[in-house]
Amino acid sequence: MEVQGEKLLQELISHEQALLAKVEAAKQEAQELLGQAEVEAQAIASEIDRQIAQLTAEQAAQTRRQAEEVRLASLAKVEAEVARLEARSQGRLDEAVKLVLERVLP
Repeated sequence: MEVQGEKLLQELISHEQALLAKVEAAKQEAQELLGQAEVEAQAIASEIDRQIAQLTAEQAAQTRRQAEEVRLASLAKVEAEVARLEARSQGRLDEAVKLVLERVLP
């Protein structure tokens, strides 16, 4: 009977060791999966950062182009107004010279 008890005890110890080995293997696998998940998460975060930088640069370039278009349109309006005022001033200057000459040289 003592032999059977010893054998049963050995089987229990062996079974416990097998279970402990499985637990250790599961822990190791979990650590590896966690490491892989961290690497993947970092890769995803890096890709998101890259996309944000690219979109930010594209938006900044578009904003600069739009600002330049507005500046050029405003400049064209100002130049047209200056030309109109210069033409009007020249017409008035011609009238003023003519009037002065008529009064000075009747």
